[in-house]
Amino acid sequence: MRNFLTCILLTCLYQRVISNLHSEYADDLNCAVAKRLENQCASYCYQVIKPFIQITHECHQKDAKIADLIEQLAKYKAAESQNKELLEITANLVDIKKMISEMKTQLNESHNVESEHNTQNTLNSGLKMIKVLGLEAFPVLYNNHIAGPGWIVIQQRLNGDQSFYRDWAAYREGFGDITESGEFFYRS
Repeated sequence: MRNFLTCILLTCLYQRVISNLHSEYADDLNCAVAKRLENQCASYCYQVIKPFIQITHECHQKDAKIADLIEQLAKYKAAESQNKELLEITANLVDIKKMISEMKTQLNESHNVESEHNTQNTLNSGLKMIKVLGLEAFPVLYNNHIAGPGWIVIQQRLNGDQSFYRDWAAYREGFGDITESGEFFYRS
């Protein structure tokens, strides 16, 4: 600080000397004093400003590092978001696989029951009692040899013993003998 004040005082003194001298000698003196003051002030100012120049350079380097870190952080956040989405998709796939496995199990079980039922029906044609939800049990005729297992016969005409030339009321009520050898139109 002392050198700085000295520099200022010398500059002020220089200005006074210049203003008082009006000769050629003053011009030569002016140049010599100016150079000496300039060298002294430049040396002092450089020493004062040098740390600031070094800090400025370091600040620019740190700003560049901060910008790089911010860019990397943005990339990591994007990757993290994608990873979360992938984890959710994976969890959904696991749930879907479980559901598919359960459905396959149910399908196999129902297929096994149906196979047992079809096996029984292929062996057993004839009159059977069935129960439909909301209705009382009623007899039906199965003839698995004609249409395959699982089908019931609702009309059977064999030899003309029954007349099928009837009005709608008779068909609505059903008629005939529901047996393997009888002719009938069935309504439950």
